[in-house]
Amino acid sequence: MEKSSSIMEDGEGRRKVVSFGAQGSENNSDIQGLGTVQHDHFHKGATNARYPALRRKKADIPPIDPEVIKHLEIHAHDVAFKVDQMMKSLSGTIQNMTALSVGYIQTYRDSVDSLGESVDMSIKGMYTLMARCEELDRSMQPIHSLAKQIREIKRTLEIFESICK
Repeated sequence: MEKSSSIMEDGEGRRKVVSFGAQGSENNSDIQGLGTVQHDHFHKGATNARYPALRRKKADIPPIDPEVIKHLEIHAHDVAFKVDQMMKSLSGTIQNMTALSVGYIQTYRDSVDSLGESVDMSIKGMYTLMARCEELDRSMQPIHSLAKQIREIKRTLEIFESICK
């Protein structure tokens, strides 16, 4: 049975070889000499001469199991389908939210317009009332002189009454 393998790191910093058989089973075994290798050494210009276990030859690259590729492809299609469904759902939700926002904005605009018209009409009504009050005050000017004359008559009557008693 032909197996393919790759190097993986477990949670404790040790390197492992993961082998995939034709049936897709996995067999893990420790790689000797790689447990102490840190990722920082790779980024700081470490050479394969310092770590002979890391040297790879073209013949060292294992063949790829077609079943693993097929499984990955099916899984990728499933994920793509779910992402597509999520994007459609998100698009519909955003469209609904946009429609609601437009409705709220139109309602707000109409309310502001109506309020503006009401305030304008109220101001015009107030000016009209003030103008009528001024007209009434001007028309009442003769009443002030009449009230003065009535007080004078009343005072004169009181004088006559006091004389007659």
